[in-house]
Formats: sequence, C-alpha cells, structure tokens
Amino acid sequence: PATYYTQKKTWDLPPGFEGKFNSRFSRKIELECMSCHNAYPQMVAGSENKFDFIANGIDCERCHGPGSLHVFEKSLGKIVDTAKYIDYTIVNPAKLPINLQLDVCQRCHIQGNAVLKAGKSFLDFRPGMHLSDVMNVFMPVYSGAENEHIMASHVERMKMSACFRISAQEADKLKQGDQALYPYRNAMTCVTCHNPHVSVKETGVESFNQKCRNCHTGKNQTHPVCTAPVARRMKSGDNCVSCHMPRGGSIDIPHVITTDHFIRIPVTPKEKSGIREFIRLACINNNEVDKTTRGEAFLSFYEKFTANSAFLDSAGKYLAHDSEENIVRNIHLLIRWAYLREDYTALLDFVSQYPGIMDSLYTVSSDNRDAWTAYRIATAFQKTGDLATSLLYFSKAVKLAPYILDFRDSYASLLMDAGNYTEAEKQLLFVLKEYSRDASAFVSYGYLLLLRDRNIHAADSMYNIALALDPDYRQALINKCGTLVLSGRRAEAGKMLKELEKKFPGDPEVNKMTRAFNR
Repeated sequence: PATYYTQKKTWDLPPGFEGKFNSRFSRKIELECMSCHNAYPQMVAGSENKFDFIANGIDCERCHGPGSLHVFEKSLGKIVDTAKYIDYTIVNPAKLPINLQLDVCQRCHIQGNAVLKAGKSFLDFRPGMHLSDVMNVFMPVYSGAENEHIMASHVERMKMSACFRISAQEADKLKQGDQALYPYRNAMTCVTCHNPHVSVKETGVESFNQKCRNCHTGKNQTHPVCTAPVARRMKSGDNCVSCHMPRGGSIDIPHVITTDHFIRIPVTPKEKSGIREFIRLACINNNEVDKTTRGEAFLSFYEKFTANSAFLDSAGKYLAHDSEENIVRNIHLLIRWAYLREDYTALLDFVSQYPGIMDSLYTVSSDNRDAWTAYRIATAFQKTGDLATSLLYFSKAVKLAPYILDFRDSYASLLMDAGNYTEAEKQLLFVLKEYSRDASAFVSYGYLLLLRDRNIHAADSMYNIALALDPDYRQALINKCGTLVLSGRRAEAGKMLKELEKKFPGDPEVNKMTRAFNR
C-alpha cells in the first residue's frame, strides 16, 4: 500500500497509515470504502472484504441510478422529450429537489462516521433517495475549529455559505414554468460550478470565476462587486475563488491541497487560531435522529477514530438498558458497548436477560451484525472461564460469517484449549487458504503443532514465517523465544528476551518468561 500524491509529486503511505496509525499493511478494504471509491462490487456474504466482482472505476449508475429499464425502453423506441417532461426510467439529478440532488453527491462527498439504518447496507442508496433513509453521518463538532475541513466535506461546507442559503430560499419561491422541471436551476448546488462529466483540471479557473460573477455583479451588471484593492485582485488574477474559497491542506489526507467550499469573507490568522474543544457529535444529513442512533454513533466513533473512554460513557447514556424490554431491543448495541469497555460481566448480564438470544442470531448480512454479536458473547464467556458455552457462540459466529478470518483464528485457539486439535487445524487451514499472509494464523498453527505433535522444529518454522510477515508481532516473538528454550538454544533465547523487554516494557507475559528463564 503506497500512494503517489500527484500534486506534490511524491510517494508516501496512504491516508490513515501516516503517524504510526497502522503498524503493518493488513488494513482491510471493506464495503464502506469500496462503495464510494468504485462502482458497486458483488460482495461475498459472511465476509468483510471478500468480493466476487469489482468493477473498474466509477460508473454512470452511481449518479443516475440503475439503467436497465432506461435502456430497455429506449431500445423499444419509447422516447421522452426531456425538454418538456421528466424521463422516469433514469434519474437526472438536475431535476431533483435540492436536498435529493445534494444527497446524490453527498453519498460519497461527505466524510464522517456513517451509521447504517437497521437492515441497510452501503449498497442500498440509489440516486433520488434520501441519504438518511440508508445512513446517518455524524461528525465531531469542535469549538474553535470552524475553519478546518476534511477532504470529503465539500457539501457540508458549501451549505454553510450565504451563497447557498440565500439562493435556495429564492428558488423555493419559484414553482412554475421551466423552474418546475428544473426546480433549483437558479440555486447553488454542486453542479452550479462542477460539470460532473468534465474533470476539474479541464474546466479552468475562469469558468469557476464566471459562476461567481453570474450573481455578484455591480449596478451596471458588468463589474463584479469586490471590496479588495485592485492591486491585490490583479495579483491573484482577479480570481474570486482564491480569496473566498481558499485552498489548503485537509486535516485527514496528507500531501493534498483541496478547495474549502465554505464561501465567505476571508478569515484572518487570528480567527484561525481558536482553541479546539470537543462539543458534540452532530448528524450532518439528518436533523431528527433518535437516542439509540446517537448511542451507536458514539460506539462507531470510538472504534473508527478515537479510542477515548468518554465516547463509551456517552454511548451508555443514549442506549437504554433500564428494563428487560429495552435490553432485548438494544441487545446488539449493548453487547458491543460492554465488549468495547471490556466489561464482560455486564455483557453476560445482558445475555442472561435475553434467554432466546442464541436462537435470535441467524441473519447473514453485509454488516455481519449477528455474527459480531455471537463473537463478542463468545469472547465474554471465554474471558470468564466458560469454555463450553464460548465454543457454542464461536461456532455460531463462524457459521454466520465464514470469511471473517479473525473469528476462525479465535475459535481455533479455544478449540486447542479444549483439546480438539483436529477441528482447530481445520479452522486454521481454512484461514491460511483464504489469506496466506495471516501472521496470527501461522502463530496459532505453530502452537498447535507444538501441543499436538511436540514438533518443536515445525512450530519454530511457523513462527519464522509469521515474523517474516510481521517482524514486530509480539506473540510470534514470545512463542519463538519459547521454542529456542525448548530446543536448548539458551543464548539465542536470552538475546531475544532482551529485545522483547525493550519492545514491550512491562508486558506481563514477557516478564513471566524472563523470570522463568532466569530461574
């Protein structure tokens, strides 16, 4: 995973890998990523990142909706005069109400913490729908950070602009004639300035400036209204965009200069230097979200962006769990909440108040919700020492999501603890067949060979493969050190122990191994 940043003509790590956020190159490209950065793929059920088919780039249907009916009717000669009428076999975003038109763009050009509606997937949105019918997108709101923007927040920033607000209000007053066919022709939308079929690089600066002059003209309708000194305007080429939509780096993508779509009077350096303080999570595409959705947003924000326990505290306040009825209603989210808090006692208490929970977990879905719930319950039983019940839930998780390989790896480890080496090997071989670079599976397989066959050499080979894939993998290093001791190579083991103590200072397992080695 390497990215060539064309603006600065430099190679570097991709977004999200910078700043030591990803120690190795094993980040999964899941459906949420793929559903914006490409045409819709065909995903394998019960997986996170396994696809039967991946298209080559964005296609027409992303903005115009499914095209089969349109092609069929046109092939039959059913032609609609689109200058007078709407052709309902295909979506023309320009003829949609402004909120639906913006939602077509916002499906991908909005960045934040997306929380899917119940039963929905990232493949369910179609042009002409409300985005909020499929997902609610949350963003953290900070005081003093009004002038920061992220790479894909263009629509949200544009909607903050007076240009957008005033033009939309004026367009609302016009409901007759041509305006009825194109209800927001005179309002500012994304396509006011951007032709979606033409690259920004090919459009040219003057084209964008002319869009500004179409509205911002003086009394004689020839000179734009601008209070800046003529010398400053000439220095920038009389470029409206350079002053009122300044370009700068985004806070989430390195080596990229992007245009801030919040159109306003230029801010001063003093205004930019506010104190950044978290205020709330705000839903930016839906003003009416319920408490449960807000609770889920805090869980998702904790998992995806900032592992701050305060977000888990906030989630707990929004997720009702004061009665058995509420626990059953919110069971998936409550188990997720307790799991993230590592409060396995509370998690199992929720399970005990839903006697039929095992039978309720049967749905195979794109978000693998039931499978994840089974996995989290299995982990809680394992942590509290109930291996038999834990195995039942691990088996359920693997059945519902057979291609989430982490589930099988954890299941295999528990099977080894239970002495079922045959089934454990079956699970690990499945993992390695699907993904031959899974360092964790090699470590587990090496441990199995050591436990079952007492084969130190074979186990050591598995650990070597894991360390070739990930030289800093803690468990592989610990296990490798163990095989060195077992094979009588104490000098090498002692050297490796010192490296482990440096890499993982205070680690309980490393300290335990050191004490045993020195006895």
